[in-house]
Amino acid sequence: MVRDLARALDKQVHLTIEGDETEIDRSVLEQIKAPLTHLLRNAVDHGIEAPAARTQGGKPAEGNIALRVAQRGSTIVIDIADDGAGIDCKQVRASAIQRGVIDAVEAGRMSEQDLLWLIFRSGMSTRP
Repeated sequence: MVRDLARALDKQVHLTIEGDETEIDRSVLEQIKAPLTHLLRNAVDHGIEAPAARTQGGKPAEGNIALRVAQRGSTIVIDIADDGAGIDCKQVRASAIQRGVIDAVEAGRMSEQDLLWLIFRSGMSTRP
């Protein structure tokens, strides 16, 4: 999925998976499959920049996404990280206002940390 999406978006992405030997109950795996897929999609779509933008910013053309799974006691820890530019809070603010998630007055009072939480709100996206 990561490879296909990267090709469709004309991006170069290397996916590293650590902890693939970690055992997860099938029912738990079914429950986390959709959110995990969504997070990986967002890492490619929103996180990793186009090759030209990456090289212009002094980065290698190929972006990296890491999926790490580990068991700590009875807990499974899943970590997804990318080496993209990060979340553009100005874009999140503008999109949230445009989509009616928040109004301009509320947006003006929000810290960057508060703005970051908006990406989890229903109906929120920075894509047109």
